Amino acid sequence: MPALVKIGQWGGYGGSAKDITAIPIKLTGMTIRSGNAIDSISFSYSGIDGQEHVVGPWGGNGGHATTIMLGPTEHVIEVSGTHGKFGPVADVVTYLKIVTDVMTYEFGVRSGTDFSVPLQGGAHVVGFFGRFGVLMDAIGIYTRP
Repeated sequence: MPALVKIGQWGGYGGSAKDITAIPIKLTGMTIRSGNAIDSISFSYSGIDGQEHVVGPWGGNGGHATTIMLGPTEHVIEVSGTHGKFGPVADVVTYLKIVTDVMTYEFGVRSGTDFSVPLQGGAHVVGFFGRFGVLMDAIGIYTRP
């Protein structure tokens, strides 16, 4: 089995740390809530244990929910966005761009410091981790070749 790689996280230090418990093989779907910033994420993935795992929602319930279901051969190949000040909050994820090999999805409002994780060599995103309170304070990704 190719190695699992944990990359990041981008954003602030508010909220509390969240992480997955089962080793992921393939991301199968996600729901992102957003308005002027990223409120929350929930996602599902196939684990190395052969089970389907549903995680979250991590974060708050504000904003508008968008659900993305990935096709059997579709993969997330890039995650990018911005993080910065949002109202009284010092540093949260304000914008998120999820690129699959089929579609591009954008959430929130681009504002603050850019971050980008373009994956190469056939690598793809299989899960997420980060810090969450009433908003997405920080996000990181798990990748697998």
